Parts: sequence; structure tokens; C-alpha cells
Amino acid sequence: MSPISQKFALYSSPHEMEPLLPSEHVVGPLLEQAHDLMSQAQRLNGFCHTAARLELRGLLRAMNSYYSNKIEGQHTLPAEIEDALKSDFAQDADKARRQHLAVAHIHTEEWLESAPLMADTAPWANCFESEVICNIHGHLFSQLP
Repeated sequence: MSPISQKFALYSSPHEMEPLLPSEHVVGPLLEQAHDLMSQAQRLNGFCHTAARLELRGLLRAMNSYYSNKIEGQHTLPAEIEDALKSDFAQDADKARRQHLAVAHIHTEEWLESAPLMADTAPWANCFESEVICNIHGHLFSQLP
């Protein structure tokens, strides 16, 4: 296999992706940062008008879709996502496929926001159960052609 094809080769076994989680000495500071971020978000929540908060949520969903898909090599420009949200898909089949994926991401995030799993009272660890992950993937991919 050439160096270029090795760089883009997919993993064929889970052990090739390890470590899948950060080591214990790294997790503590990350959890502290996550806690601080959540606390600051809650504080900001009180200062923000409901209409503005709902608008921000929509913008953040589009941003999350953009970065998630970019990380996965499914790069779709923000303007293309905005067009897709208006059902204005590109003529180019590959670009339209990526637009559909971006919209599916946004709708899945919106669905998750209303899911009992994401309620403030739901245990965080539940998010990582295989059944939950399968349901999220099922929702995402059920929206794609």
C-alpha cells in the first residue's frame, strides 16, 4: 500500500483506533472544563430572551453539522447548508448528498434536544449505551436516500 493510500485507509478493527477514550489523568481536567462550560451556559441562559435563545440554537445546530461533517470528510459549506435547509439542493450529486447529510444532522440534533435522554435529569453515562448510539444513528440515516 502506498503512503498516500495508507494515510486514507479506513480502520478495519477497533483496536486500531485505541485509545478510544482519554486516559484517566486527562479526563479530570476535561470534565472540569465541561462542568464550567455547562455552568456558564446556564448563567447565560438567564440573560438571553427566549426568542434569541431559540434562534441561537438553530445557528448552533448548523454550525455543529458543518464541523461534524467536516471532521468526517463530508465538507459542506455553510451557504450550502443554508440552501439545503430551504430545500435548495445542488445539481451536483455529491454536493447534494453532503447537503442531505448536513440537514439530517441538524434534524437529528433537534430531535435529540427533545428526547428524554437529553433531559437535565438523565444520567450522562446513558448517552454512551450502544442502544442509544444505534437509535441516534438510526434517526440520522433514516433521513437519507
